[in-house]
Formats: sequence, structure tokens, C-alpha cells
Amino acid sequence: DSPALPAPRGRAAGVAAMGCAGSSQAATPRTEAKPELVSDADPRAGGDANLAPGAQVRLIGLRERPDLNGVEGILARPAEGAGRWIVALAPGDEVSIKTSNFRVIAPAAAATGLEPSVAKPTRPKLCVLRGKDFGAWALPRCHSGCGREAPMVVKSTGYPYETCCRTCAGDGTHDARCNSAHERRSGEAASPSGASPGRGHQKLGDDRPAAAGAAALLNALLGGATGGGARALSRKDRELASRILNDRLHYWCDVLRSFDLLCGCLPDPLPVGDGYADSAAWLAHLGVYYAELGSALFCQVCAAQASVLHSFWRQRGARILDRGLKANDDLQMHALALVKKVWGDVIDRKFSQEYGDRAATKIVHSGTHTEYTPPSCGPISSTYWTQDMGVPADRATMDIERVVRVSLVNSDAKFDDSHIPLYHGIAATDFEGWAKSGAKFMAYAGKFGDGVYLTPSFQMACMYGFRQPRTFATTTALAAPRFAFTPDGLWNYVVVFQVMARASAVERFAGTAFTDAGDGWNLEAQISIVRDPADAQIYGALFCYFPRTYTE
Repeated sequence: DSPALPAPRGRAAGVAAMGCAGSSQAATPRTEAKPELVSDADPRAGGDANLAPGAQVRLIGLRERPDLNGVEGILARPAEGAGRWIVALAPGDEVSIKTSNFRVIAPAAAATGLEPSVAKPTRPKLCVLRGKDFGAWALPRCHSGCGREAPMVVKSTGYPYETCCRTCAGDGTHDARCNSAHERRSGEAASPSGASPGRGHQKLGDDRPAAAGAAALLNALLGGATGGGARALSRKDRELASRILNDRLHYWCDVLRSFDLLCGCLPDPLPVGDGYADSAAWLAHLGVYYAELGSALFCQVCAAQASVLHSFWRQRGARILDRGLKANDDLQMHALALVKKVWGDVIDRKFSQEYGDRAATKIVHSGTHTEYTPPSCGPISSTYWTQDMGVPADRATMDIERVVRVSLVNSDAKFDDSHIPLYHGIAATDFEGWAKSGAKFMAYAGKFGDGVYLTPSFQMACMYGFRQPRTFATTTALAAPRFAFTPDGLWNYVVVFQVMARASAVERFAGTAFTDAGDGWNLEAQISIVRDPADAQIYGALFCYFPRTYTE
């Protein structure tokens, strides 16, 4: 018998491991697209009589979210629209699925007995990689719908190839290399020896190429920095790497994406020396996947995951973690729900995303060809708060751990060389007050006259959203908090708008209340003013979360 994989953590459990818990926001069902492949079994097995709350189902044929293919869940309730059901995959994680995209595997009476709201997700066990059951969905499939496997390699951008070959158009047209690879894989699937992964090596450490692949992956988790002696692989390293891999390889099967980096059986720390993973725990952890996948595929996956991580570390400017906010965790849902509450249905989910720590300070925007500071996690502070405003040192810094961008639908925002990317920090405590104006500016009085005050510095915008600066002082106390906190009381957050401003309408002034912005701009960071609000279009809202270690 093949060794069992580590117990699946599930997306909800993975979110809790990242430190996000207790949100009161309801889960938003996600809509899936047409099936990519036709299953060899009727997905309506058992008849419509089995479609009842509590029935256990397995998802199949999903094209936009193939990573969910094979995942099991519980039917919660019929969804809006004919032929759809809400399927509970985990507590607070529900998806809206067509009846053609799931198969009933246990009627309601024979299912788990759990309420749909607490149903636990399951991950298919990889018994025989290309067997008739799980094997049909084990390897990534071509997005054109031809049914062939996509290459298990990663482009220089850090994202995998989505089609089996360049010429594939979904009508059976393939190049010679693709046809040759497909014939070879078909032969391997038909061969009895192809169904014995890992044969010849009882342990990962006995297979030198595979052990080298495991070591290379571990070095990639650490950013390749092993020259200075042993270094610990912390849980924070694993959390970040897991999020990167699950974002870039999101449509790969769960077992191929991130090797359960957050699994509880993987202790912390793990020493690394001389570029080789000498930790028994690391080898034992990956050894389970090695036994299941076999040497060749295990080496392929290690190489692909390492390439993803190396590409992420090499990326200049903004480092994107989660395009489309696929995690649907507490903080992402908090940001999405708050924007929808204030402005309604203006969210562009496709271009919503998260940011990690940036690789550079000022960079040139790819669309506008002008300099700006990309969003970033990390500490933001200013001696202005401690020296000029008398704020205690422990309350003068916000160590931002999550930056969630909610993209807005705004056809007036232009991303060309006649516009400039800028920021505008607001008081998160008064975000709901923006419901009156909608997602657009109104001119207001300021130190340099009426207009909209903006900055190319992300750090500067965050500081304006952090505390009450002297320039805003009227009747309220100086340095009063402008940040808000989440309903669960675990996080503070500031809100910063992303703005595209018409270049010819921007007036620049040097000097501001903050004299030590440290993200690449001069000590006296520039203030940008646009007199006509129509020349400054909001296209995104950044929710910057930092731990709530104190209250005010």
C-alpha cells in the first residue's frame, strides 16, 4: 500500500495558521465556469433525488478552478439560478457549482452527518497517479480543453504554462513535440511499471537526484541564502512560500502545489548547511510525496516549485501574492465586504490582489512610465510621531503584515503615459462616510489651496492614514489614531486609495509634515495636488493590516 499523505489542512485551516481568525463576515459563494473535460461517469449519478442538503459530493470538470477538481464537500442549499448548488468545502468556504460539475458520492442520509456549515473538506489520496479515479485529474490539464496534460514547468515569470503546446487551439491541433510527449505519457500510463511510483528507493535520502531536488527546494524557500552558514526555516518563511506557491500554481492539483508546508508534522526550525537539506524532518516530510509521486515526477515538481520561488525573490517592485484574492480568508473577506458595503457592486475581483514585501523602493510603472513606490508589507514609522508629536515609541510604528488590494471598476482610470500613479491616505475610521460621494474625490481645502492632495510615496500615504498629522489639526487631538480595527479585534488597518492622475493636471510641492519617509523619495517627500477631482481617478483601495497589540 502507498503511504498516506499528511492530513489535509484545507483552505480554512491554512488561513487560521496564517493568524487570521474570528471574522464575522459571511462567506461569498464563488461562481465557476464551464467544465473543462467530460467525465467518464455521469456526474448526476443517483438521480436528482440525491440532490439534497447534506449530500456528499466530489467536484469534477471545473475549468477556471481545476485545483478544486476531486475535492469533496457537502451540499448546503440550492443556489440562485437553475441547476446550481452551494457546496460547503470548509467552515466559511462555499462555492456555487453547476450540477454538471459535481458527482454525488453519498446521499444525505449516508453522508458525514455534519451540518454543511461545519463540513470538513477532503483531499483525494494520490494512490496511482494515472489510475482511473484520481489519476484523471492528478496532473495539470491544458486550459484549451483538449484534455492533454500541461507541461510541469514554469516560465521565467514564475507562472506555469497553461496549454500543452503553443499551437493548441482546443481542436486537436498540436505540434510534434506535444504529440511525442503525449504518446510517451500514454505509454507510461498503460505500463504496469508506470503504476509503481518510487520503486527502487525506499527512502528519499537513498535517491540522490531526488534528495538534491528536495535540498534545492528548501534553499529556494530561504531565498537561496545559505552561504552564511546554517539558517532556520521559520514558520513565517513557510507561510509566505506556501502563499506564493498556491497563488502561482493555483490550478495544479493540491498534492503538487506546496507539499503541505504548513503541516503540523513539519517542526520549526529546520537547519540548512552547505546547500543541502540535512534536516531529517524535512526529508521525512517530503519523503511521503516522493513515495506517492515517484522519482521523476517528484523531481519535476520540486524544480517547478523552486523556480516559482526564485522568480518571486528576483521580481523587482511590487510582489504579488494572491491574484484574484483566491484565499477568501478573513482579512480578504473583510476588505471585500467593507468596500461592497460602502460603494456597492464596484469591485473588480480579477485585478484584486495582495502584496508582499517589495523588492525595491521607487520603480517605474509599466503602464505610465513614471516613478512611484509600490505597495509593500513591512514596518512604517516616522520620527515625526515620536519627536514632534510625542507618541510613545511602541505606538509610533505600524508593522504591516498584509496589504489587500480591492480593485474597483472605473473606466475613467487611464493607465498610459499621460497619467501618473499616486496614493491618497484616508481615515479608515471614517471610510463609511465615503458612501456619499462614491468612489470618487471631491475637492477640499488644504495648506496649498483647494484640490485633491496625493503622493507618489506609499509610506507617506500610510502615515497620513495612521494618525492625525499637524496639517489636519482643527479641534481634534494631534496624533489621534485614524486607523480602524477589524470586528474580531485582532487587527488594525489603514486605508490608502490608489489613484491615476492626469499628468498635466498635477502640481507638485516640496515639504510635508513627514520629513523622513524612507521609501526612496527625498527627505521632504513631494506633495502632488490635483485641483479638479475629475483628473484624479480612484482605481483601488489598499487595506493595510497590522497586529492590534494595543488599544487607544
